[in-house]
Amino acid sequence: YAVLGAERALRLIGLWPRLLKRDGKPQYMAHMPRTMDYLSRNLAHPALATLRAWLDAHLPDRT
Repeated sequence: YAVLGAERALRLIGLWPRLLKRDGKPQYMAHMPRTMDYLSRNLAHPALATLRAWLDAHLPDRT
């Protein structure tokens, strides 16, 4: 479940900025903090330790 949740959160983290920039829909960015929280919760699962380490190295300021 955590793997699927992390995949979905990462997909949405890419979708919200696209909707803002390409489609001119800034209201979707309101979902970003909750989506980042979902990602953080899913990354706490031991099966995602490698992904968590990669994200920590490449996106250290994700909160």
